[in-house]
Amino acid sequence: MLEPAAAVLGARDLRALRETLDRGRAAATVENFVLHDTAFHPRTVEAVDNPVMSLLRQVLSSRTLRVRILRGSQVERSLDSAHQDHEEILHALQARHALRAASAAAVHICTVERWPAES
Repeated sequence: MLEPAAAVLGARDLRALRETLDRGRAAATVENFVLHDTAFHPRTVEAVDNPVMSLLRQVLSSRTLRVRILRGSQVERSLDSAHQDHEEILHALQARHALRAASAAAVHICTVERWPAES
């Protein structure tokens, strides 16, 4: 809920987002990927410089950490899908397409949150 709203407001430091995505893509294990994934998502929220939104995102995202590791270990091509989703979010932010960035962020977050119920 928070990340799409943050994406609409736009990211200030797109270079840092790019570097985070590149490190995630180079990760050798699911656990290492999730470490970089957990760095990417807060950057999209922190970029809008709203401490309350950042704190809420931190509290809410802690419940998905284990799910992200399990999904990455158990679902074929889940990391590829996550990389693709992250790239879509970043490309939309770079193009300053707020609605596309918000939509891409919402789809990505829903995919991870929906997985436990569907498996």
